[in-house]
Amino acid sequence: MLRKSKLKDPRSDVKGIYLMTVVEGLYVQLLLMCVIQMVDMTTLPPVFNPTPLNVTAYVGETATLPCSISNLGSREVIWKKVKEKHALTVGEFVFVKDPSFSVKHIPYRDEWNLMINNIQLKHAGKFECQVSTKENMHRFITLTVSDEPSKNYPEVHISGPKFVERGHPIRLTCNATGSIRPPELIDWFQEGRKIKSNSLGGISISKYMRQETNTLYSELVIRHSDQMDSGTYICRSSEDKITSHDLLVLNGRSANGPSDVLNAQSPVGKRESNIDPDNLPINEDPSKTGNHQSRNRPSHGVFVCVLLISIVLI
Repeated sequence: MLRKSKLKDPRSDVKGIYLMTVVEGLYVQLLLMCVIQMVDMTTLPPVFNPTPLNVTAYVGETATLPCSISNLGSREVIWKKVKEKHALTVGEFVFVKDPSFSVKHIPYRDEWNLMINNIQLKHAGKFECQVSTKENMHRFITLTVSDEPSKNYPEVHISGPKFVERGHPIRLTCNATGSIRPPELIDWFQEGRKIKSNSLGGISISKYMRQETNTLYSELVIRHSDQMDSGTYICRSSEDKITSHDLLVLNGRSANGPSDVLNAQSPVGKRESNIDPDNLPINEDPSKTGNHQSRNRPSHGVFVCVLLISIVLI
């Protein structure tokens, strides 16, 4: 008895060959794209991105000279001052003794900005942002320094009474003047303790600004004074200018009634933690959030390419 032989359908073979051809074609295309991407990472020339070419600053300010470069790769950014032989910086390293110079690297914007702190008239001139390549790749930035606003030195003053009867309100005004623009903040302290607005404690701090005189005004009001509100009041501007004012709360009777009926608040409820007035905290720069060294961070496409190449070798 003869067994029936199982014959393959020729159409299935055609479909299998066609499917394998399509898969192999897609695989080859993907592999070629990965190879091209890896080659581009090493062969694409650096490109300067648009940034301002003229910077103006006033004496005492911090000037930022911008320089943004894409496709930098393993190359370095060099800052020089035109007509000077030696480089100011290479990468993030500073090669001059002047402590005013530094480099701020912002990886996600491809920026290598030259920073000049406490700028002086001698810093004015033309600077060169250069890429360390065989080709002559550079961009010039002109820095102009003006000393006009230096006539207005930062100042801070407190006005208000020296003596206040117990139960009467305390009103102190602090006006802080900036050299170029008004200060951003004014802080109040009493006997080394920082004061903040507290509606329940009867304390309010308000401020307003006058641009034409570069002045920030702050008014401290304590609605019901107590003998523990006596002491030295300190006003400090964001430019670290400080002045003080001595105030004494008298234990007397006012025309409105006996002082012992008045609602006196505990200084603990009014004030925050103790702070040494001779060592008041300085505002920190929020931009200093870490040192990001990620200039040559590999992309996800590179990992895919390595995976495909390893499969081929296997």
